[in-house]
Amino acid sequence: MAHTNERPKVLVLASTVPSRPGDGTPEFVLSLSRALSDLYDVTILCPSMRGAPPELQVDGLTIRRFRYFPRRLQGLADGAIIQTLKAEPWRIVEVPFFLVAFAFRALKLSRELRADLVHAHWIIPGGLVALFVKALTGVPYVVTAHGVDVFGLRARPFRWLKRLVMRHASSTSPASREMGILLGIPDDGLDDLVVPMGVDAERIRSAVGTRQPQRGRFLFVGRLADKKGVDILIRALADVPGSRLVILGDGPERKRLEMLSTGLELSDRVEFRGQATADDVVNELRLAFCTIVPSRVGSGGDADSTPLTMSESMAAKVPVIASRIGGLAESITSGENGLLVEPDSPTDLAAAMDRLMSASDEEIDKLTTAAWRRMRDRLDIRHTKDRYDAFFREALGGRRGS
Repeated sequence: MAHTNERPKVLVLASTVPSRPGDGTPEFVLSLSRALSDLYDVTILCPSMRGAPPELQVDGLTIRRFRYFPRRLQGLADGAIIQTLKAEPWRIVEVPFFLVAFAFRALKLSRELRADLVHAHWIIPGGLVALFVKALTGVPYVVTAHGVDVFGLRARPFRWLKRLVMRHASSTSPASREMGILLGIPDDGLDDLVVPMGVDAERIRSAVGTRQPQRGRFLFVGRLADKKGVDILIRALADVPGSRLVILGDGPERKRLEMLSTGLELSDRVEFRGQATADDVVNELRLAFCTIVPSRVGSGGDADSTPLTMSESMAAKVPVIASRIGGLAESITSGENGLLVEPDSPTDLAAAMDRLMSASDEEIDKLTTAAWRRMRDRLDIRHTKDRYDAFFREALGGRRGS
């Protein structure tokens, strides 16, 4: 345990962390770690990726990266690992090298730092590595479940490994109730453990500034993967006169989605921008009439939990239409602070888009004001920070700095 005058040392294990803040890679691991860094001495360990330095200091925390394969061939962790494997199945050969390198680098770093606690993102691989570290050092760990580790990886060996990781964790926090139920967490204790990943609401509102929405300008932000349901959105757009769509993001589905857009004669109404920086997202939130989150259960059972694009849009007071699935349905009350539609239904989505297009400014303002309150009370990074501080203190025996 750390000396009395020191902050407890926390080693964060994650497989997806931006090469630099604002590069377009999802930032939920970085955002939470950064928020906690005024209470804890935080070091993030994550795999190396193209364009990322081996070590980086960011707002009071340290990011360290490990290599796991020959540099010119390495690529398993350059994006979402499961999606990378679907797009490039041959990279399965990197998996054992990745796991071994992750485990032994985490063990070495935990000893070097004299870590008091490990925070693992994703039950597999992060939680599995944390279990390995605990077995050899006794350092306790907290696990965050995000989505693919819950909805995917359902074969019997993975289910057994997940139960093992959870059994030895000080706490396991799923990002939605649905995930907690699938993980078998008892209902009477579930609400105390569910914590959606938060965003900095005030920072987003300040960056967006005065909104200049263009009626009919719909926005999608995210990775172009099967579970995101962008094909459903494009099909729905075809049935909504006067609408257009800006797509911020890239991924394995992009070519297929561009062909779909062309085939439906929507090329002049759908704009593919590619991977976007944080500034790009802010600029589009300023102009967007509405953000669409058409998530679905993807192949292999993978699904979103509580996508940050929903929270960011709520913070910017952009109306949100989302699928009635997972953490989206837990955060949005349809007709009150957003609109929910059935997943995989272009007809239902088009009807919701039409409904919003015909709504008055007063009706839209009522939706976005309620969404802002919901976001501030449950989805703000300060709320997430407080909940994880409680998890950490409990794991440390309630004796921060002792």
